[in-house]
Amino acid sequence: MAQFQKIDNETLQLDVAAEEIGADELSQHICDNEPRFCFYTYSHEFQDNVVDSTFFIYSCPQTKVKQRMIYSASKSSVQSLLAEFGIANFDKTMEISDLKDLTESYLFDMIHGQAAVLASKDTFAKPKRPGAGRRPTKK
Repeated sequence: MAQFQKIDNETLQLDVAAEEIGADELSQHICDNEPRFCFYTYSHEFQDNVVDSTFFIYSCPQTKVKQRMIYSASKSSVQSLLAEFGIANFDKTMEISDLKDLTESYLFDMIHGQAAVLASKDTFAKPKRPGAGRRPTKK
């Protein structure tokens, strides 16, 4: 796992680099009071094969609005830069605000489909119009 923090408008600094972190321990190694960009390789078994999946995780806890905006605006630039230099090829990109949700089962589901289905259900739903339901009919 590698975790980066933005120290000014143009510079990223390596905050934490660690090896052999289990997926359930991952959330304990990510800063919980400031936004961070994290890269994590999740090794797991799937259909009798060992699979290594690389995640780009944008962790954004409830912090100052300016901090969240700077990190959010920088996310795609960071990904593009890493891809350009061939540093990382990510299998999945995710944004997370509550580190409690970052578990091994969540990572597994993100790669193999279940969380993608659940995430699509959590998206913004168009609100019902006022007075939704049956309209009275005139007789």
